[in-house]
Amino acid sequence: MKRCLFCKSIKKLSREHIIPEWLLKELELTEEDVFMEHYSIFGIPKSQRTHSFKSLVNAMVCEKCNNGWMSDLEASVKDLIIKWINLNIEKKDILSLAKDHELIARWALKTAILLNYPTNYRNIIPESHFHKLYKSKIPSGVYINLAICNKPEPIKWRQSQQLLIFGNFSKYASRLKEVYKITMQFNHLLLRISYVPFENLTQGYTGETSVALWPEFGKYKELKVYKNIDEFDVGNYFIEFKP
Repeated sequence: MKRCLFCKSIKKLSREHIIPEWLLKELELTEEDVFMEHYSIFGIPKSQRTHSFKSLVNAMVCEKCNNGWMSDLEASVKDLIIKWINLNIEKKDILSLAKDHELIARWALKTAILLNYPTNYRNIIPESHFHKLYKSKIPSGVYINLAICNKPEPIKWRQSQQLLIFGNFSKYASRLKEVYKITMQFNHLLLRISYVPFENLTQGYTGETSVALWPEFGKYKELKVYKNIDEFDVGNYFIEFKP
């Protein structure tokens, strides 16, 4: 029996847009198509699909979630996201992230995990992450970073289970299928969501030039302008520490 991914309800499942309609309108993609390609780690094409953006939906979300907390979250971040995707930002907007960082982080996680579910890539998101987000919480082990790109692309994303880890690799090798990383680009805005479920690993920040939205807000040296989504996608790593 089909259930809502977030609240587990079986009542009135709806069709939640993966990319919110207000964002598609802002990016002028409402009538455009998206071509999705899935490659192996060796660069070999595994599958290809074409959808219209407006038909890219997740049918495993109930009406109550769709029209309730998810709608509220979209309304809370809409103006902020539009500023960042168009680089219509000033110093005060960067500073305001201190107040809004958790909202943007929850929106980024919600968008990323909804994106993974219906696309032509394996489902890499644990059920518990949907349930945590339903309760307005970000799961432990999730790291969310924000950056900007000097080459705007309306929408791009990357999904993988490949992360750079410095430490005793053999301790984590058997559980690497639990990790995930989803990086998204909306015009100039870059968002990267990484999940590392190991208590004695943490994100390395030496040389990191994105804004750490979660879990340690503001742990960065400067806000770098990245060349493209791929530079940002591979530009993070995790290090081992002694508890």
